[in-house]
Amino acid sequence: MADRRVGERILEQLGGTNRLQAMISARCVIDDTSEDGGVTIHFKGCQKANCVVITLRATDLYDVTFWKITNTKTKELDTFTNIYASELRHCIENYTGLYLSL
Repeated sequence: MADRRVGERILEQLGGTNRLQAMISARCVIDDTSEDGGVTIHFKGCQKANCVVITLRATDLYDVTFWKITNTKTKELDTFTNIYASELRHCIENYTGLYLSL
């Protein structure tokens, strides 16, 4: 089992929970139950997606999956694999069109 530090580290790499809440109205949920660890971020302001799941892999690279979640449907949109930590913010900003920092 992974611990909370993996999810907390991912959020730090994206600018921190407070900044994400301010910039994209994010609600962050740290996944400390999966083997690899990660974080789920629900956000507002993008028509294409409203949720992203970021998972750390044993290779020390990330998988980033975008979802569209409504009251009646949950649809996986795209998955990007083997993303470096330095590319996480860029990946999310390019896909959603939302800025994670000023």
